Amino acid sequence: MTHNISKIYYSLLILLSIFTFSCDKENNADNVPVEDRAKQFIFEYMNQYYLWVNEIPAGINPQSYSTPHEVLNAMRYKEHDSNLSFIQNLEEFRERKQSGKVSNAGFGVLLGSEVYDQNTLKSLYFMEVYTQSDAYQQGIRRGDQLLSVDGQSVDGANINDFYSFIGTGDSGSSKDFTILTSSGETKTLTVTKGAVYLDIFPHHEVKEIDGKKVGYLVIRSFSYDPDQFKSEITSVLSNFQAEGISDLVLDMRYNGGGNVVNSQLIAEAILPSTFTGKEFISYQFNDIVGPGEDGLNETLTFQSSPTPLELDRVFVLATGNTASASELIIKALIPYIDVKVIGETTFGKPVGGYTYEHDETNYMYYIMNFRVFNAQDETDYFDGIPADFETLDGYMYPWGDANDPMLGAALNYIQNGSYGPPARMAYPQGDIFPKHEMEEEKVIGLTIDAPNKF
Repeated sequence: MTHNISKIYYSLLILLSIFTFSCDKENNADNVPVEDRAKQFIFEYMNQYYLWVNEIPAGINPQSYSTPHEVLNAMRYKEHDSNLSFIQNLEEFRERKQSGKVSNAGFGVLLGSEVYDQNTLKSLYFMEVYTQSDAYQQGIRRGDQLLSVDGQSVDGANINDFYSFIGTGDSGSSKDFTILTSSGETKTLTVTKGAVYLDIFPHHEVKEIDGKKVGYLVIRSFSYDPDQFKSEITSVLSNFQAEGISDLVLDMRYNGGGNVVNSQLIAEAILPSTFTGKEFISYQFNDIVGPGEDGLNETLTFQSSPTPLELDRVFVLATGNTASASELIIKALIPYIDVKVIGETTFGKPVGGYTYEHDETNYMYYIMNFRVFNAQDETDYFDGIPADFETLDGYMYPWGDANDPMLGAALNYIQNGSYGPPARMAYPQGDIFPKHEMEEEKVIGLTIDAPNKF
């Protein structure tokens, strides 16, 4: 992996040198506007490394567009890449990469809704409450119900107006949340906005069922610094190992992906050590840079885990927001052990790319570079990975509550050998990620640093 990374960086340096030289020759490089450099860079990079390079429309002049984002949109292959490739401000990207920060001013919560119709709210539940938020410090937890904000009732409110109302205000501003806790207590709390940071592992525990110990692990994202992720996951897995778990429920229902290095750590810990050295996944790039002895195509193998769980099956809780590196774990393990997917069909992202941090243009570029294959050469899951057992996300229950239909189905199977009846809830589910909290987070394809792929 390191060898191929050095090759792609070397090629990018050549690409940048060519562009800088052309600027020196025709203009003065110091006088070329940064946005013009960015437009030229994305144009040349896409024509060399984009997975669907053969689908780029002919005749594109990058300097005829206002921004590099417009150049990217003009060049992208919209059948499979309507929004997967993107460009991000470099400072924002680096801050997110180092700290997990996703917003400068938010309440640090995600809300799930019951609705009367497409315009009218019935109720709102806290799906997630990030531990570094004031909301968490005030005692709000997943499964609590939001009844009103500053006296405005949720029940009967216009969806867009209410979300906009909640979202107003800068960091340090407050609103009064009246909530009904999962234990049945009603209370009003003054909650203050601040920087929003994702949690790596919102919840983990060991459950005991008929003498069997079951590990339950919620992984929110793989988009974290690999050293930080490895340190924290090693602690969790060491506890599972010490407890002697015989089954694992891996909850990735909101995990939009991230760093493949991090997802590989999870897969290696799950897999029996007899499969060490076997194929994990392989990458296939376009025909320009992929084939040949010096090409970028490569195969990764399972390495030995410091915390082997030696499991012959794993239960994965998934929704349509389970994507990319999360789906990769499912597909990578299927050739070797029994993988049972519970919940909904996943997002469908069997492709990925490098992030490239370009100081000269002050952008991070994340472009689809390669397709992912498992050991059985499976790669065609753009429509998602179907669930073995379909059921709903019980976001009105706390993490680890067996009444959650998804977790309950896994525990039923471990105990009885069957999932039990599908959950039938008397309401439609609303948007999982309301606009006012998710504008600065890309749910599909979260950003990480090269040389890592996702």
